[in-house]
Amino acid sequence: MGIEVILPEGSFGNVGNEGSVADGLRFLTRAIQVSGADISSGCLGGEFGYGADFVNEVFSMFPYYWGDCACPSSWETGDHLEGCPELKPNFEHKKSGLTVDWYKYIGRGMDIDNPNNADWTKVLAECINSIGGSYE
Repeated sequence: MGIEVILPEGSFGNVGNEGSVADGLRFLTRAIQVSGADISSGCLGGEFGYGADFVNEVFSMFPYYWGDCACPSSWETGDHLEGCPELKPNFEHKKSGLTVDWYKYIGRGMDIDNPNNADWTKVLAECINSIGGSYE
């Protein structure tokens, strides 16, 4: 079973619009589930609002990290060791460097970093296509 979505250019607005980015990330989470991967789910964030533990060559997505940091000096200095889950963005598009972090669920307390001014619609399309979906 696949997903094919055809939307007009600009349907998700520019990347600075948190609502559009959140909608796209929830849609991407649904596409990840359709591809056969497990997703995180819960109550307040909705069925597709927590993201998925997913990595491929185009992007990575991780649910909010609920655990405690085990880095030796993080409580005193804020320093974390490489690979600490506290440092991983919840979403990263590898080619553009666009990252999104959220608090507990997608759309809550989001921080979007888009250092190369990537077009959100193109980023989302590339991510969906990379997991076997079709997005035009």
